Amino acid sequence: NDEVKSHLFEDSQNPISKPHYTFGLDLVSLNIQRGRDHGLPGYTNWRQHCGLERPKHFSDLADDIDQDALANIQQIYRDVDDIDLYTGALSERPLEGGILGPTLTCLITDQFIRMKKGDRMWYENPYKPQGFTLEQLGQIRLTTLARIICDNSDNVDQVQPYVMQRIYEGNEYTPCIEIPRPDLTKWKDADLTRTHIYSKPISTFSNTQISFITPPKSVTLYIISMWVLKA
Repeated sequence: NDEVKSHLFEDSQNPISKPHYTFGLDLVSLNIQRGRDHGLPGYTNWRQHCGLERPKHFSDLADDIDQDALANIQQIYRDVDDIDLYTGALSERPLEGGILGPTLTCLITDQFIRMKKGDRMWYENPYKPQGFTLEQLGQIRLTTLARIICDNSDNVDQVQPYVMQRIYEGNEYTPCIEIPRPDLTKWKDADLTRTHIYSKPISTFSNTQISFITPPKSVTLYIISMWVLKA
């Protein structure tokens, strides 16, 4: 629209520009050109990649793109396979309950999954020694923006549980004391002086026997083995 084409990133402070010559940056055109510069396949290829029907004619997109937008696209592109990803994806009707159409929903979801699963430091991944126990993960997942606001704000004693949503039935103002908070005792280190750390008393081992010591899981320094020499 005109707000995007003519006023986004508008530079009215440029000394060589006169007030009636000020203009913005056409971000839509720039993004389309970026896709071409990077050699991105066309919109129909990405639909096929996402398991959606690959259109053979413009009319095949009537269920996903409204009539006016589809008519404009048909005037600009000679063939349905010429449609740029940015043009086609943003022209789709949003999925129910969402703000994006099926193609962008697919691509953005795939991107976030790859970022999450490909990061060995992601807190939900089980890789040791960084991985959390199931009990610790359960407590981490209790953290909410509502709890953070309650813990860090002055004179705030109630808030709706879903703070980024308007107040409605089921999301009314709730006292901060009723907003769940993580139990940090799940991270408490074990007492290293407890006698059950050792599998058996040291005095019972022979001079050639290896004693494997199994400390509690929360102890970060693991003693793998030791030789017990008979005095």
